[in-house]
Amino acid sequence: MEFTLYSDVNLVNVVEVAVSGGNGEVEFASKLAAGTYYLKETKALDGYALDDTVYMVRVHAGIATVTAIAGDGTAVHTVVNETSQTLTIEKVNQSGTYVSGAKFTLTRTGDYDGGEGGTQ
Repeated sequence: MEFTLYSDVNLVNVVEVAVSGGNGEVEFASKLAAGTYYLKETKALDGYALDDTVYMVRVHAGIATVTAIAGDGTAVHTVVNETSQTLTIEKVNQSGTYVSGAKFTLTRTGDYDGGEGGTQ
């Protein structure tokens, strides 16, 4: 299946097109900036009906919230997909050489709801 991500509700401005893999998941290569996008299936597999549902995708603070939109723009279902985050910290000196043995302290600030599957 092919899915197209748009930057506008009228589905005119294409951000990216992606094809689902063997596991049925779709992954867009672009690192999306915070904002609102619209997602629609644009090609179905042979023998399958094309899904006309338009999904609103809101990206904020590394979390994408995907909402199916009814014909009148009313949200009918919301799924929050929290991405796993990776943090790499490297210490370099003024000449750009890596410094070995550096120690860091990482402190979390801000919201954390401790939701299902989350870690702190």
